[in-house]
Amino acid sequence: MPEGVASLRSTLLEKSVLIEKDGALILTTDYIFRSVTAAAAMVVGASINGRTAWKLANGTTFADWESAQGGTAAATD
Repeated sequence: MPEGVASLRSTLLEKSVLIEKDGALILTTDYIFRSVTAAAAMVVGASINGRTAWKLANGTTFADWESAQGGTAAATD
């Protein structure tokens, strides 16, 4: 797990934003991550490209969805 993800997990656990329950980590409130990749890394516990990892129910990646919306905000992510 990348050091930054481990550090963020630790901080969120200390603040009870993230709790451990039945062997799983659960967000107790909405939390805005700095990027889709940071959110994906938090879930997976490893380095991962969030733009291709997050998918809609129909299988469309976040990157493809964002491109179809005309957005480029996460293009550097």
